Amino acid sequence: MRATTRSTDSESPDLRVRLSTDRHGNMTILVTGLTGDEGFEPTDNCYFRTAGSLRWEVERILKLKAHECGIAHRMVNSQRYVGTTAWTFYGTGHANSVRQIAGELAEMFAVELQVSDFPN
Repeated sequence: MRATTRSTDSESPDLRVRLSTDRHGNMTILVTGLTGDEGFEPTDNCYFRTAGSLRWEVERILKLKAHECGIAHRMVNSQRYVGTTAWTFYGTGHANSVRQIAGELAEMFAVELQVSDFPN
C-alpha cells in the first residue's frame, strides 16, 4: 500500500494532514483518519497486528523525507492513537523542510494540507 502517486480515490476519505507550530517554534505534522488501524495498541509497536494500516506507510514516508532533509534526528513520534500519528520536529531553523515534508505527504494522499500556528 505505497502512496507513490497522486490518486483521486483517497485510500482514506477521512485522512487529514495538519501542520502546526507551537509557541517555541517546534513543528508538528499530525495525520488523522488512518484506515486499517483497528486493534492498534500504542504501547505495542507490532506491525503485524495492524499490517493493513495506513499508519505504516505514512510513518515510512515521514521518516524517509526527514532523512532526505537531514532533520530526522530532530523528530519524535509525539502522538500514537488509533487512527492518529503525529511527529514533532524540535528546534528552529528547519521550518521550510518540515513544511515541504507535510506538503509532499498531503499531496501523496491527495488531501489538502491544513496549517495552524500558535497564536502570538
